[in-house]
Amino acid sequence: MATAEYPDAGQEDWKVKGSDPSEIISRLEIRNEYLGLPDGGHLDQTYLRGDYAPTKNIVFRLDLPLADGSRENSGNHFGMGDLILGGRGKLELTENLSWMLGTMFILDTASNEVLGTGWNQIVPGTYLVWKPSRQWILSVGYEYAASFGGSDNSELKKISESLFRPGALYHLPKGFWLWLDPKIYVNHEQGSDTAFVLEGEFGKVVTANVEVWLRGGGNVAGGEAGREERLGWKAEAGIRYLFE
Repeated sequence: MATAEYPDAGQEDWKVKGSDPSEIISRLEIRNEYLGLPDGGHLDQTYLRGDYAPTKNIVFRLDLPLADGSRENSGNHFGMGDLILGGRGKLELTENLSWMLGTMFILDTASNEVLGTGWNQIVPGTYLVWKPSRQWILSVGYEYAASFGGSDNSELKKISESLFRPGALYHLPKGFWLWLDPKIYVNHEQGSDTAFVLEGEFGKVVTANVEVWLRGGGNVAGGEAGREERLGWKAEAGIRYLFE
């Protein structure tokens, strides 16, 4: 069976598209993300994601989260999490090199402060993606998150945070892939303290339109730095359908 991207490729040569940071494609995606917090609490979020790509160079995104969570000295809460919407564009610099530029908005829609950040946020970001071969996708990115509006809780610290995100994705035979996705967070509201989070993803292209994956990771350095959600551990599973 051939694909649109690789017309002469059989199933063993299928390449992931949904986890490719340079891919512009419409999709529906559902994933569950469990975050263990350092105070013994947790945040368990199920996201329904929709991407709409009106052209091959522009995509718009909406994430709808349902969340269950608890914190130290707080009971368990279930409800709506923080809504995420935004978009990004792609500029193909060469056949194998792409530049991505976009902005996300995180809206303070959580039904309880345990289930969200308590702030609205604007998160502009830019990524450079290089494909030196059919097996490798290498990327480096930068995002900046800044809070505005939102919570009336004077104890909540404002958000001013940089994210540096290098990554390497390798295509395995038969439609499997591995993605090493380290993240370096710099919290400018706390003296530019830094937290290093290491994440990895393993996935499978099931059909030309369906992909599934598992992801996990956690904080490996900077245990006293950054926002609390950067200092725990994470497990994630998801499935997506790609429209072509």
